[in-house]
Amino acid sequence: MADELLITLVEGRPVLWDKTLDIYKDKRLTYEAWREIFTILNKDFDEMTNVKKNEYGKNNSLFHTFWIKI
Repeated sequence: MADELLITLVEGRPVLWDKTLDIYKDKRLTYEAWREIFTILNKDFDEMTNVKKNEYGKNNSLFHTFWIKI
């Protein structure tokens, strides 16, 4: 996965990083933003089992860091 693409995708979703926004604390919106990113990075993401999705997320350090905070 290209780091630049991931950074661009995250930058385009302020809910993931802008603590000044009220929506920053909305875990549903945060989860949806990550799901959108992973669907872009892996076209088969929505068809993966939950176990595979978790493995995929754990292999991504930004997502893993976020997931630990939940």
